[in-house]
Amino acid sequence: MKSLLSLTTCSILLSIFGLQSLYAQYNYAEGLQKTLLFYEAQRSGKMPANNRLSWRGDSHLRDGKDVGIDLTGGWYDAGDSPKWNATMSFAASTLAWSALEYPKGYQQSGQISYLLNNLKWVGDYFIKCLRFKTINDLPTYRVFVEVGNVDEEHKSWVANEVMQALYPNRPSFYADKDAPATSIVAAMAASQAVSSIVFRTNGNTQYADALLLNAQKLYEFATTYQGNGTVKNARGEIVKHTENYDENRFEDQVCLAAIWLYRATKSLQPEASAQYLKQAEKLAGGFANRVPEAYYSYSTYEIPCFILLSEEFPDNILYKQKTEAALDRFVNLPKSPGGLAKIGYEWGTLRHANNTAWLFFVYADHLAEGARKTKYEQWAKSQLDYSLGSNPQNRSYLLGFQPAGKTVVNTPHHGTAHAPWAGWEHLNKEKPEFRYQPRHILYGGLLGGPNWNDEFKAEVGNAAQTEVALDFNAGITANMARMTSVIGGKPLPNFPPKEKPDDEYFVEASIADTDNESVEIKAWLNNRSAFPAKVSSNLSFRYYFQAEPGTQIQAEIVNGKGAAISQPTLYQGSIYFVTVTFPNIPIFPGGLDPNNGWTPFYRKEVVFRLKSSGSWNNANDWSFKGITTQGKSPVKVNQISVWEGKKKLGGIDPPKG
Repeated sequence: MKSLLSLTTCSILLSIFGLQSLYAQYNYAEGLQKTLLFYEAQRSGKMPANNRLSWRGDSHLRDGKDVGIDLTGGWYDAGDSPKWNATMSFAASTLAWSALEYPKGYQQSGQISYLLNNLKWVGDYFIKCLRFKTINDLPTYRVFVEVGNVDEEHKSWVANEVMQALYPNRPSFYADKDAPATSIVAAMAASQAVSSIVFRTNGNTQYADALLLNAQKLYEFATTYQGNGTVKNARGEIVKHTENYDENRFEDQVCLAAIWLYRATKSLQPEASAQYLKQAEKLAGGFANRVPEAYYSYSTYEIPCFILLSEEFPDNILYKQKTEAALDRFVNLPKSPGGLAKIGYEWGTLRHANNTAWLFFVYADHLAEGARKTKYEQWAKSQLDYSLGSNPQNRSYLLGFQPAGKTVVNTPHHGTAHAPWAGWEHLNKEKPEFRYQPRHILYGGLLGGPNWNDEFKAEVGNAAQTEVALDFNAGITANMARMTSVIGGKPLPNFPPKEKPDDEYFVEASIADTDNESVEIKAWLNNRSAFPAKVSSNLSFRYYFQAEPGTQIQAEIVNGKGAAISQPTLYQGSIYFVTVTFPNIPIFPGGLDPNNGWTPFYRKEVVFRLKSSGSWNNANDWSFKGITTQGKSPVKVNQISVWEGKKKLGGIDPPKG
């Protein structure tokens, strides 16, 4: 009885002081495996041969056409379709940094190749983003920093694979000497520089050299032309940038770029390296007073600069004091009842918690053993573990990651993973198409998370809590690498699991009219593709029937804009089929067309007639079976097959023989 009482007392004390999450253990290697896959789900452009996600396909292959260049590639920012180099840089920098700090975590979990693939995906894109007449002619530089129209594209809830069909001409925005967008350009330089170190460390010196050169030219531009808040569009007009950067506050991004360039050139270009370090010190001195009040995000890089400089200058008391003042402030911030630190603001709370936790882990692991090191480690682990299930709801907020005894939320605000066909109708509870459950699991995406009272609504439309984003996933991926390095764990075998496609292409039909000599069929040809979503302009369907001996069958379209029908084709014996086509008419899972009476993009409707020269009993016709009665809404008919050219996509044909 005494022993039981002691255990109960300890449990109560742990609960009171919010320490339970500190002792929870998770398979962090599995978490790392999944958070890295999230970045593959965010790919834009032409999918590579090693694409691991059957539901991701080519998308936005026209990016850059408005300015006459190729800007395909990169990552989509969040659950939507714009590409923002600000968040892309932040994520790539953090991932690369984690690979330098904790290479063991990536190596022993077998994830290093996936990390390198992700960094190269962004690296290749950023190389495309720097344009010039000659490489040393800075005044001619154009640095592309954003692609997409947020206001326009947010009107549609569709997969990125078909977004181009709705908005074929995406705008591109760039920085130049008149609108330099210094924060973003410098952040791009930082990500390229630190990535070059990772590739050099892993033996790819040629690619490392390419990244380093790109980083140096971006940095040179960012230190020559300075200013924030504006960019230029394809017409060369200066416009306000999507992200609201302070006009005169960019020293932290430039400083971080200088630090990584110093490290990247240390053994290659000693003189240049020394200059980068001097510039970093000077810049850091200018924002030293901001450090204790800052936090780590795509627009604020002060604390990482001081952490990295404290490693270069361990005897410099300023870097140490300012860093620890910042971290101590986070430790002392109020928390939710369940232990979530109240950092920043309530949109994407887990993003702030995990990005901050990353700073704690890095700094703590460079400290000698002691109370401060332990305090920082425990604080960081508490925020990570809260995200994975050590919270009042025992809920994992990492998609597709469900530790034993925990629930998991798998309803992110992510158009491509949701794979809708009827657009926003799926999120309207009053509509028959309402469905919150996504068709794909977005493995490894970190949800925005609960509010500061630990309250959470698992609704797709609740973007503040259920959206995912590049910067949301950066810190937690880095934290997984650290914990895998320290604790270990095993990734899942045969991951990701293969998804089984659902019904993507089919026909719904009903009887429009019938008599002894003819039948009229109302048919809806559906493209609800999601493996991946696809725009099809050559879809058709076959309707099979049996002709009575000695009769002639004529086929015609009664109603259906753009539809055409063939005359009967012999299939076998007395079984024939007619083919209904919609030539050069795109059918795709794109919601409703506001310019055409809100008719569906995802289906085309037709009424066709089969007329016999004599009496006709169509009750036993192959495709007539299952058709709903006259006056009823069309229902899915499996025995009407769907084709794209000569390839059958769905439905069942009559058996041969």
